[in-house]
Amino acid sequence: MKKFLVFILILCTILYTNQVKTTCEFADGFAGVYCFYTTENFESNLTTRIKNGNGFIVSCDIDCAGTVKNMLNKNLLFGESFSFVGNEDDIKNLLFDLDVCYTSKNENELLAYSPKLDYSFVSDGKEFNVQIAENKGVIYVGFPTIFGGF
Repeated sequence: MKKFLVFILILCTILYTNQVKTTCEFADGFAGVYCFYTTENFESNLTTRIKNGNGFIVSCDIDCAGTVKNMLNKNLLFGESFSFVGNEDDIKNLLFDLDVCYTSKNENELLAYSPKLDYSFVSDGKEFNVQIAENKGVIYVGFPTIFGGF
């Protein structure tokens, strides 16, 4: 019986892990730039790197983001973002895909909370982990926020 319970636990863990999207996977289908905010001085032929204060912005094409994330030290990551040319429908689809629980919107940005994401910050007593902004037809999406502006 113990072996059976252990087997079921392992099977459930594998099934859950395979269904949970990484932040990079939410950018799938878009053409643009993906950025990782890290304290790691990381270099690769897939990336560009900019020193930013005490950390680095490591950028790559969206289609390489999963590969680059696997090469980075996840303990040194403190945020991610991506940008692409898009419209309001893309934002709505992204919010639906993120399974957003609640949002807060002003004229320049939208803050949201998704139970599917790890990073977060608190604003006005509410927890948020997604920031979305649009500027001249370019959509910016940050986890938990768009570091560096938009």
